[in-house]
Amino acid sequence: MIRYAKIGYRLAGMAAIVAPLLRESRTWHADQGPEVSELLRPRPAETLDALGYWIDRRRRLPFYRRSDRREAEQMIRVWQERAVHDVPAAPLQALTSGRVIAVGGQVARYHAGRWLTRLSRGALVAATMLALLIVLAARL
Repeated sequence: MIRYAKIGYRLAGMAAIVAPLLRESRTWHADQGPEVSELLRPRPAETLDALGYWIDRRRRLPFYRRSDRREAEQMIRVWQERAVHDVPAAPLQALTSGRVIAVGGQVARYHAGRWLTRLSRGALVAATMLALLIVLAARL
């Protein structure tokens, strides 16, 4: 418990340092000219391509490469958050690229597969426990 409290205090300290820097960087970008705003403009096609890449990479990795799979899952979360931000900011560009539908299907399969895996593991544990209880009850 103390360990988690220490981690919480450390994270709160980092947030206190980083938050003002983020606010300052936002105002700095607003003060810059059109070149910087062009660089900061959302590009949903690139975001969706990256998200599709990480979902495909996660699907292709074997189960024993756990750290690589964990990295892919983390990158999927990062790119999904970015897609949620970028696609509504430039919907016409996202729709004309055609990647929204393809990557949307990949995202749906990815999350459905994760839930089915969790559900099947839970069902397996429940069936094992039920079988164990039946065997133990028959011996009594």
